[in-house]
Amino acid sequence: MSFVPPPTTPLKYQFTDHVVHCISKVDIALRVFPAKDVGTKRPWLIWVHGAPDLPSFLTQVGEYEQMIDGIPKTAGGYIAGKHFNPFPSLLPAFHDTANYHIVTFSHRLLPQVAFQDMWDDISFQFQWCLCHLPSILGEDKVDITSYSIGGDSSGGHFATLAGFRLHPPPRVIISLYGVINPLDPFFEVEHPNEDITPDNGTPANVVMRMLGDREKSRAKIFAPWNWEMPPLLSPGDLEKVWGYEYEVTEEYRRRMDLNNYIHKKGIRMNLLFREENFFWKERYVEKVKKWSPLHLIDTQHTRSEDGMVYPPTVLLHGDQDRAVPVEQSRVFAEKLKSRGVEVEEIYPEGKGHTFDYVVTGPEDEGWKEYIEPLISFVQKHLK
Repeated sequence: MSFVPPPTTPLKYQFTDHVVHCISKVDIALRVFPAKDVGTKRPWLIWVHGAPDLPSFLTQVGEYEQMIDGIPKTAGGYIAGKHFNPFPSLLPAFHDTANYHIVTFSHRLLPQVAFQDMWDDISFQFQWCLCHLPSILGEDKVDITSYSIGGDSSGGHFATLAGFRLHPPPRVIISLYGVINPLDPFFEVEHPNEDITPDNGTPANVVMRMLGDREKSRAKIFAPWNWEMPPLLSPGDLEKVWGYEYEVTEEYRRRMDLNNYIHKKGIRMNLLFREENFFWKERYVEKVKKWSPLHLIDTQHTRSEDGMVYPPTVLLHGDQDRAVPVEQSRVFAEKLKSRGVEVEEIYPEGKGHTFDYVVTGPEDEGWKEYIEPLISFVQKHLK
């Protein structure tokens, strides 16, 4: 299936949508933004969403900070987000400036599925792209062997994991304030009096029923945030930004209250990796380590003489991040560098989670400081 937005949409880029797989009655979809035709094969960049993609017109009029003032920003949290319209600077940076084909991946969301299921969705889409992108974009338009993968927040977890698990490996990894150590005790801290989004009044018994839902056929591949629903945004407004028509349902509002509960109890990673299925804590920890880039770097070879090299990596992470500690990126960078991996580190002072969402183009403050170094590093390795 395909859809091209009308001229009136704020999403000005041409794209096609593709359902690549159906698993447990859930369609797994991706979106392709073709590069400009310059007569040569161009690289392609995979992006895995995490953080909420607030409409650009909200950031431009300065409403973004006001809407989320005081909210502990958890970004995608593996429970919400969408692949329709990437974070504001992605397309200006890597489509306009670098002229890459951009492919945005979806994956099923909590609570019905676990991390293994999400990774399976990512892996399947990657293999599908290897087979089908040349026919979609043109055999003479895409260099299928030259690709990169990036992600923001929870999407950064998938991106850094891809350096160990995707074959052929990506040329470069991009992590924007990504989860790199899911075993960090930080994620188990309780916040009993702290809501991520305004409470919608979902009854406690309904929240608990949602928390225990393991029926995979009910899983979603996208979910809006409170500020992407009425009264702040109408479905028509959001359709223009997403390039996708959707109906606001009570389930989406209840999902936000479930997310609040997960945050308050400090059980996000426990839910994600299904600690409930383990009698022994030690066995649970060993399982999670297999999905933790920070631990994999100690157990998998990353030197060329060992037959495997982790890709060059760029890490962008605000040093005041309250959703994913910046130390995760710092420690990962040191481990990579000690193994001879080229790393670019960008740690803006005083910046929190999703701080870059107010940077929508070259004219905005922060573009030269944060986005241009990102572009330069990626272009060095993805040509």
